[in-house]
Amino acid sequence: MKERWILLGIAFVAVAVPLVVWWVLTQQASQATSAFLWIPKVNAFINSGVTLLLITAFIAIKRRRVQWHRYCMTAALVLSLVFLILYLVYHSQVGDTPYGGKGLWRYVYYFILITHILFSAIALPMVLYSYYLGFSGRYDKHRRWVRWTYPLWLYVAITGVLIYIFLSPYYAV
Repeated sequence: MKERWILLGIAFVAVAVPLVVWWVLTQQASQATSAFLWIPKVNAFINSGVTLLLITAFIAIKRRRVQWHRYCMTAALVLSLVFLILYLVYHSQVGDTPYGGKGLWRYVYYFILITHILFSAIALPMVLYSYYLGFSGRYDKHRRWVRWTYPLWLYVAITGVLIYIFLSPYYAV
């Protein structure tokens, strides 16, 4: 019975988060002052941190350091939540930053952006479920899930940093 509620919670979050993100992105930003312009840089650092934590967690589990793996994965999950909150605050206050690049770089940017968005929506429930499996001690099932979850989450974290790098010349100053 408990697992059913956990799965329903994961399903709810997996649907609610993309809907909230979509809603925030479609609203008119409040034309905020420079008080929020620091957020993209912080979010790039957060994504860098998540990337390093995911790699460290991978190394830790390969060396059978389960507790260190758990710490890293929990920290990566918490940092991802902080990223999401800051992302929503920034876009509700400042709005979108259009990419101004031209030529081949424009296609590269949009490929990265589209795959980042798609994979982040796909990875969210997978990350939550994999985390649940690991912490509930269902290691065989956890291993099967993370074969797919880990590369997606790592890709999302890395491409989040790349998107910041692509957009950094175009952020309001």
